[in-house]
Amino acid sequence: AVESGFMLREPMEGRYELQITASVPSVPYQVAAQAPDRAGKPATARHAGRTAEPGAVDRYEVVYSQASTPAVTIAEVRDFSRLTILLSSRGDVASELILTDPQGRQTGLDPVGKVEHRKIHRSSYQDEGVLRRSKALEVPQPMDGSYTLQVTGTAPGSYSLDLRAGDRSGAATARPELRDIPTEPGIVHLYRLDYASTAKTPLKLGGRFDGNLMTWVKPSNHK
Repeated sequence: AVESGFMLREPMEGRYELQITASVPSVPYQVAAQAPDRAGKPATARHAGRTAEPGAVDRYEVVYSQASTPAVTIAEVRDFSRLTILLSSRGDVASELILTDPQGRQTGLDPVGKVEHRKIHRSSYQDEGVLRRSKALEVPQPMDGSYTLQVTGTAPGSYSLDLRAGDRSGAATARPELRDIPTEPGIVHLYRLDYASTAKTPLKLGGRFDGNLMTWVKPSNHK
């Protein structure tokens, strides 16, 4: 058992956000917060949790009010943030996807080496559709920062990208779109995706890189 924590010697009444970052997976833990009530006696609140994958963040709201009963409460903050990438093309799939997060972890399929990556926390990558084939790459609770999306051509044709992102509360969303982008086998397109879980526009499409050439791309529906 390991204990860690901190003390505020003169705590202010109000709401606090507590973040717990996992260092190892699947470890149960208990969070305890203690502060004096109106009579000066210690009031304690506890909440049990379990770590997710290393690097994943659990968020809690701690509320302190001496006049309340109890004076301290702890509640888990639900995280609805999500990043979804849909690649579609008619007939055979014209491209495959690899997404690299700000820490260098990858999810997707390398069509050259036929190597599948699934290193980003909780991420998934799958083939969908029949008449209009599509690849779906999804990352629940993505970390903030710049992502690189690699689209590698596997057949002559064109593809479209539908990028969807939501913030932590699920209220703010963004849906940049790219339509009918020509490709050929072995052609690699790189896109920069900037994600911020607390921004009014959670996802912004930075640009497209073809080798050493960067081409700015204007989405058809970019709020």
